[in-house]
Amino acid sequence: LLKGEGEVVGTIICGDNYFNENKEEALDFILNTVKDLAPNVFVAGPAFNAGRYGVACAEITKAVAEKFNIPVVTGMYEENPGLDTCKEVAYVVKTSDSAGGMRKALPVMAAIAAKLAKGIEVGSPEEEGYIARGMRKTLFVEKRGSLRAVEMLLARLKGEPFQTEMP
Repeated sequence: LLKGEGEVVGTIICGDNYFNENKEEALDFILNTVKDLAPNVFVAGPAFNAGRYGVACAEITKAVAEKFNIPVVTGMYEENPGLDTCKEVAYVVKTSDSAGGMRKALPVMAAIAAKLAKGIEVGSPEEEGYIARGMRKTLFVEKRGSLRAVEMLLARLKGEPFQTEMP
């Protein structure tokens, strides 16, 4: 899926039960492996809506991001309990609630990972397919905010479609 834009330098397999029952040991092993491999990007999951697996992916991505200051990518369903733990440090790709959505999730995760590895800025959550990270960016646009707000209000009053800037 990387289409020659990157290389997988290692794979770590860790079950969610093992991780959650041996957290310190598992995290130490994973962090030492990541240190030895020195990847440009770390990818975990996707976890879909598997709660324990989501928590494991979230804790791993958070630890890798904080310890090594490298970008991290994972995938989760929007109701996964691990989401809140990692969404501020990881690009969390929106997935379906089950592994049946693997064919849709992996290409999006790979595209974001390839951009991050090359140092290319990742676009907005709507453009790229990840869950909003709670960050705001200043953008320069043609119309002032007051004009855009009045246009949204008029569209709403007329029953026309509009998209809010502050969901």
